[in-house]
Amino acid sequence: MPIHLLPWQIVRKAKAVIQSFFQHYCRRVTVTMKKYPFPVQSLFLSPLRAVELIYNVSLVLEYLGSRLQKRFSVIAAGVTVLLCLSAISLPAAPLTKQQTGSDNSHFTYADLAMGTIVRLTLEHDNEQRADTAAKQAFSTIQILQQDFDHRYQQGSIGRVNEAAGHKPVIVSEEAGALISRALNFCEQSRGVFDISIGAITRVPEYFRQEPSSKQKELVDYRQIAFDSISRQVYLPREGMALDLGGLAKGTIIDAAVTVLRGQGIGSGIVEAGGDFFCFGEKTWHCGIQHPRKDELLGIIEVRNKAVCGSGDYYQFIVTDAGSPRKHHIIDINSGKSARKSIGVTTVAETTELADALATTLMIMGPDDGRDFLRQHYPDAAALWVLPDLRIVSTPNFPPLLPAKQ
Repeated sequence: MPIHLLPWQIVRKAKAVIQSFFQHYCRRVTVTMKKYPFPVQSLFLSPLRAVELIYNVSLVLEYLGSRLQKRFSVIAAGVTVLLCLSAISLPAAPLTKQQTGSDNSHFTYADLAMGTIVRLTLEHDNEQRADTAAKQAFSTIQILQQDFDHRYQQGSIGRVNEAAGHKPVIVSEEAGALISRALNFCEQSRGVFDISIGAITRVPEYFRQEPSSKQKELVDYRQIAFDSISRQVYLPREGMALDLGGLAKGTIIDAAVTVLRGQGIGSGIVEAGGDFFCFGEKTWHCGIQHPRKDELLGIIEVRNKAVCGSGDYYQFIVTDAGSPRKHHIIDINSGKSARKSIGVTTVAETTELADALATTLMIMGPDDGRDFLRQHYPDAAALWVLPDLRIVSTPNFPPLLPAKQ
């Protein structure tokens, strides 16, 4: 390869090839999966975990490519190789285990979105109708994903971040409605949940080091100027950035469920990276991941509810043997990874709420978390796993049934 080639073009090309190949692979596996009963389908999911890992590498390559365009070009090839080599050792995200029956009306689909594998488990007596519904649901997911992505410069949130300190930006109806609800949740949590955390999280693996005092000063949802009528959003200081990742995945799952219901799908599950919504009159058995073991903590029964998890085992590093994990959920008051719990599972009426609660309650811990739920969301339920592996839950959390390993 000639040394004069622009390195960011090499990085972007690598990213494009990776995404194209594995999206094709994922769709081929999906077509194959739905021809078999559910127990056989599980055999296809292990390769998909590798797909998920390498797809996440491609997202980092995309970010790296945009940054390298502004930097000295000689380092690009070496950085790319090191990035790929280091990614091989990263653990794949834990998969939600679901136990359901299998017959001719049961169809499973998978595709890549939101940096993870999105799975649809649909029940319908017409395979063609199920296929059409799944296709429309995935289309909705992809559209909203780009609009809400804080690193995608052409989406609503990305444009707001690019214009920080310079000018207001008109966002889409969907993004405007989400920002409005998110700001209300920020107020309820008194800033424990803060969508201006993007000033810290815009950099991949931001949790490797503590944020600077300047970064922490930029995290304050009260500084966000938002006009719900015109849908104009303005971040008054350069360096400020929105990151709706604490609830947007839930929002997108809810949107997919709405599409599926509109297509006549009466019962099913939409799952993305361990967060899911079980809809319809059927009762589903849903597994909760153990935060320290490669097994289930237990199983809960859910019907027409969302279940979301948050923990220090999704994205983390360990710098020294015996030292606490540095993970992706930041307590902005300390500037460090949340320490009051190592895993939280929430159950709520919508995935958006369950998603936001999972992040918030992970930071709050069980004492403040239960008070928060009683005051604002008494119908929601939560279970905490503490650092000493004790389990604490709200009284209305579904009974934790033993898992068959």
